[in-house]
Amino acid sequence: MLKSKNLVPKSRFLVANSVIFYCFFYFANFRFFHIQVYGHNEYKIRADNNRIRAIPTAAPRGLIFG
Repeated sequence: MLKSKNLVPKSRFLVANSVIFYCFFYFANFRFFHIQVYGHNEYKIRADNNRIRAIPTAAPRGLIFG
C-alpha cells in the first residue's frame, strides 16, 4: 500500500514532464519548418545581400619618383 502512494506522484510528474517535452518539441519543429519553408525567400535575399558587399579603400601612397 505504501508503494502505490509513491507511484501516483511519480506518474503525475512523468506525465507532466512528457507533456512539457512534447509541447516544446512540437513548437521547435514548427518553428524550424516555418523558417525553412515559409521564410526561405526572405533569408535567401538577406544572405545574398550579406555576401556581396563592395568596400572602397584608399591606398596610402608616398611620393612617386619618375
